[in-house]
Amino acid sequence: MHDGMVPVSRLIVIEDADYLGHIRQAYLRRMMETVGGASGFVLVARAPSRIIDALRSRSQMIRIPPTDRETITTTLSEIAGKNG
Repeated sequence: MHDGMVPVSRLIVIEDADYLGHIRQAYLRRMMETVGGASGFVLVARAPSRIIDALRSRSQMIRIPPTDRETITTTLSEIAGKNG
């Protein structure tokens, strides 16, 4: 079923995006606008308040609480078991 959304051909993950300076964040914003829906961006940040407003307004924030190693290991094992 087609929901009218363009499929993402690339997923770009930027860790510590909150440590990028304002100029680099502005460049990233322009790049996000240029590639349009062809690419998806995941910005990982410990302090979202350090992300410029122009990027935050184009993003959906998802808060992920800290997770212990045992939970991560168990979850990854379950996923690996399901995917063979």
